[in-house]
Amino acid sequence: VPCSEAVARSFDPLPSGLRLGPTVPNGCDCRATAGRAAAARRESFPNARVLLMVARLDAIKDQQTLLRAFARAKLPGWELQLVGDGPRRSELEALITDLGLDAVVCCLGRRNDVPELLGQAELFAFSTTAAEGFGIALVEAMAAGLPVMASDVPACRELLADGTAGVLVPPADVDAWTQKLETLMADEGARQQLSLAARERANCYGIEACAGSWYAELLR
Repeated sequence: VPCSEAVARSFDPLPSGLRLGPTVPNGCDCRATAGRAAAARRESFPNARVLLMVARLDAIKDQQTLLRAFARAKLPGWELQLVGDGPRRSELEALITDLGLDAVVCCLGRRNDVPELLGQAELFAFSTTAAEGFGIALVEAMAAGLPVMASDVPACRELLADGTAGVLVPPADVDAWTQKLETLMADEGARQQLSLAARERANCYGIEACAGSWYAELLR
């Protein structure tokens, strides 16, 4: 049972003897995520505007492109937070230092308060590769009402409804990421519009609907 059409297509052609069931997305508790994010937003008084990415620090993701683009973006007053852990952490921390970003980029490691961190951010970025299968962190950001931008790869394109619920950026294209970052970080109105679209799209991945799909499949 694939979690996305992108994963289903990755099995083409199907190996002999394998049959795919219907696509059942990974579910997000959208109401709980939104509630925790909203509470944190009311209580937060951040010193800087926060650009946030939540993802494992491994080869499937592409924090490097985001870091290089953030280093080029010409907008003061912003901080980038990277949430997650993995085998590439030391490599990414070295890149942060090489780019002179130690004062404005924080590697927060594995966290249990992601909804609260989402509530304190103003923009969510999900720089990843074509190996991405779903991206539940992207759905959580959308549920929290954050404007989102993501790599234009099959899984993200599917989650963002071909770009109607968020900004799609060519993967690994530092120039394109820099341009989109500068545009969105400078335009609060655009971020607000994206926030509304993201919140509405997240409802498609609510845990209730996904649980119902699994229940129906298991009763077949």
